[in-house]
Amino acid sequence: MSIGQLSGMGPLKFFGTNNLRPVFSGVGFFLMISSVYKAMSVTAAGMWPISNSITLMLGDAAKGLNNTVHFQEMDTMYGFTQLDALTVISLSITWVFAVLTVICGLKFISKISYITLLIPVTLIVILVARATYSNPLQMYSGLAYFLAPSWGKMLSISLWVRAITDTVLSMNLGFGVITFLSSLNPHKMNCFKSSVVLATFHTITLGFMLLLSCSASSTIAEMGSNQTDLILEAISSQVYEQYPPSEGWKIIFFVAVFLLTVDKLTEPSMSH
Repeated sequence: MSIGQLSGMGPLKFFGTNNLRPVFSGVGFFLMISSVYKAMSVTAAGMWPISNSITLMLGDAAKGLNNTVHFQEMDTMYGFTQLDALTVISLSITWVFAVLTVICGLKFISKISYITLLIPVTLIVILVARATYSNPLQMYSGLAYFLAPSWGKMLSISLWVRAITDTVLSMNLGFGVITFLSSLNPHKMNCFKSSVVLATFHTITLGFMLLLSCSASSTIAEMGSNQTDLILEAISSQVYEQYPPSEGWKIIFFVAVFLLTVDKLTEPSMSH
């Protein structure tokens, strides 16, 4: 954020103050390229909850969207193997949100950020309360699974490679958008305070997602040590098992996931 605010003063000031050019030369191009890459992946991830929601609402009629025997309800967000009608519809919806965040300006981004952050957090709180009420024992066993991990796996090189890769890819989009939006800030804006606000929102959201995944974690523990599914996929499978036959709770979950996905494109404006 400090780099963004400094760059907002203009190239002469940014590159001329204290000889910053040798240090930051090329950073802008790297952030731009990495942000575009991550924005595309976030948009692709957004079609997973939309596709599942369409399938739940249409039921067997959803199969009419595709003239292929390969169409089925996706269990994971990485289950796309072809470009069918459902995929095109889902991608189009998420792409509209991505384009709006670019062409509608900072004021629009600031307004939509409250929707994409507060609504999914509220929905997640509702799901956490329902999961705790309906099956508290499974919730507690899942929490115990988190608090008592297999420390031997912590020495696995592949585990750390995956963790570092996911962290770097997650930070790319944030760094690019934060740098751009911060360039619009007044030069004297408190970057530390804004960073604390962002970190607080992220921590609260992840905390609720952790609680929601506890019941799924107990299932993962029972499935064996080779389970490597992502946390959202585990939560999704558990939501399917916990709330049959009502489709409403499943749709609530997927709406929350979709809004959190959109929030990844707009979240930095919450600090402005």
